[in-house]
Amino acid sequence: MTDEAGSKFEDGSSLHEKIDNPEKTITLEYGDSSERSVTLREIFEPFLNRTLRDGGIMEWKRTDLSRVGEVVTYMDGENEEEYEITDEAGKATLGVENFEGRKIMVCDSFEIEHDLQGSGLGRKLWMERVEPKVKEYQIKEIRATHVMAASEGFWAKVGFNPAGENSRTWVKNI
Repeated sequence: MTDEAGSKFEDGSSLHEKIDNPEKTITLEYGDSSERSVTLREIFEPFLNRTLRDGGIMEWKRTDLSRVGEVVTYMDGENEEEYEITDEAGKATLGVENFEGRKIMVCDSFEIEHDLQGSGLGRKLWMERVEPKVKEYQIKEIRATHVMAASEGFWAKVGFNPAGENSRTWVKNI
């Protein structure tokens, strides 16, 4: 990665190309034995009025729309909830911040739609799409904030540890 003055990033694209062409189609194999595959539209939107280095929002949209509109149930704690499937598959919000004199990446949210949770897709998206994006920024630490008890298992699987006892912030060095 280099600066904004027409220089190239590791993937060979420029900042201008990343902002003007933020969408691409990706296909991932996922699950414990990679028995599943999905094709998603991936969109990266840099934060407004900032450079690419300051982070942005990564979104994944379904390309197979055959289940859109279907109502499914899921357990939210002890309560059964219903939701309607849309074209959304997941989303991550990433921001670069200064923390104790060093630059870190803060993940304010990482969400996978309810019907896709527990399938291994979230882990695959995190490891193959989000972490490489963090590495583009040449940052060595990620802090996941607002971690809920129900998602602690996910964060542990992708290599994070709590920042302290009873902490809702989890940390990973990369």
